[in-house]
Amino acid sequence: MRALVEAVWLRIFMAIVLLSSTSAAQTDIRGRARKKKPDACAVAAWIPRTLFAPITLVTEYGIRRPADAIIDWATLHHIPEIISDIVLKPTPDIRWYPLVDADLGYFAAAGAAIEFDNVLVHAHQIKLATTVGAPDFFQTVAHDTWSAGLFHLSLNGRAFSRSDRGFYGFGPRSPNTLANFTETRFEGFATAALDVGNHFHLGASEGFRADHNGPGASPSIDPLVAPTLPGFNGTDLAMATFEARLDSRPDLDTPQGARIATNVTYARDVTDAERVFVAVRADAEAAIEISKPDRVLTVRGLVSDAVPLGSEPVPFLEQSMLGMGDHVGFHWGRYRDNAAVLFELRYRYPVAYFLDMQWVASVGNVFAKDFSDFDARDFTTSISVGFRTRRTGRTPLRFLVGVGTSRFDEAFSIQSVRVLLSNAEDL
Repeated sequence: MRALVEAVWLRIFMAIVLLSSTSAAQTDIRGRARKKKPDACAVAAWIPRTLFAPITLVTEYGIRRPADAIIDWATLHHIPEIISDIVLKPTPDIRWYPLVDADLGYFAAAGAAIEFDNVLVHAHQIKLATTVGAPDFFQTVAHDTWSAGLFHLSLNGRAFSRSDRGFYGFGPRSPNTLANFTETRFEGFATAALDVGNHFHLGASEGFRADHNGPGASPSIDPLVAPTLPGFNGTDLAMATFEARLDSRPDLDTPQGARIATNVTYARDVTDAERVFVAVRADAEAAIEISKPDRVLTVRGLVSDAVPLGSEPVPFLEQSMLGMGDHVGFHWGRYRDNAAVLFELRYRYPVAYFLDMQWVASVGNVFAKDFSDFDARDFTTSISVGFRTRRTGRTPLRFLVGVGTSRFDEAFSIQSVRVLLSNAEDL
């Protein structure tokens, strides 16, 4: 019996010694894990770390962490709302806000908008906005709206002039060569609309639009004026528009839902009976919140077509166009023809209560009337990334960096680069 006990204890002792020796091989005398001998990959990884260490220190500790701290503090203490109420909304019925539209290397303008609610009577709103910039740019917009329950009646006017409007040619294969022209526009419309919250909109408007064009800033469009630009010398159009919109979301900040909007415009030149046309546009999107909170993926499709009804073609300023607001990697007017198609994918997520980061990718191009020359190989791509304000109750301020690429049937190349800061639309 004694021999058996001694044998058991001997085995236990040997097991303890074996475990101790194994542990000792993995730790030093203080019990800390022994460092593994670095391999070639681990050593090589320190080369870029060392080279980019100054940039990392500046961006991490000089920009990102202070910015995060400031944003967190401002959000916690409702600083944006306080500033908005004190500075931008001096009374409950008056509010104003600055406007900026800067497209690096292309265009810059600034101005202000002011809104008056309940003017003289309840539910009567007046809105005025003015922007000015170089070269020789100005725009003034006025809206006078009367509301009674679900019904709205408005008078809208706009005066606009700019000497660096861009023209690149017609069709999906237009060259990436810019020519400038001057556009001066005056328009006025009366609109009647029915709105059921954000879910349903039905409107009809009638009015007049006068465009006067001429040579522009260098490089000027002069050599291209005749006969390639229908309506270049100017048009005086009497117009009627019908529009409808359905939206499942109760407001624009709701993270997911679907929307479809259509617009049909009939126009006739009062000085040329043969210049008459119909323009149709359909825009649909569906959004889903793929992760909470407010990480939203949106799929969008856009189709438009302008069809001449007389012997004269559709004026070039009334044709379908991609660039700036649609296909944001390209400048205004980059692609122009009777018809257009665009598919867009957007992803946004909050970086603060009042700020989103947004990624936008789109493919599309313009084509002849009725898409008679449609070819998916003519599609181009736009990719952009940036920030957008949210939950402000007005047009968001956007900062975007975008690029536009070559057609699918060409070797890949970057055709356009945009750096945009704007809260002013349709400039």
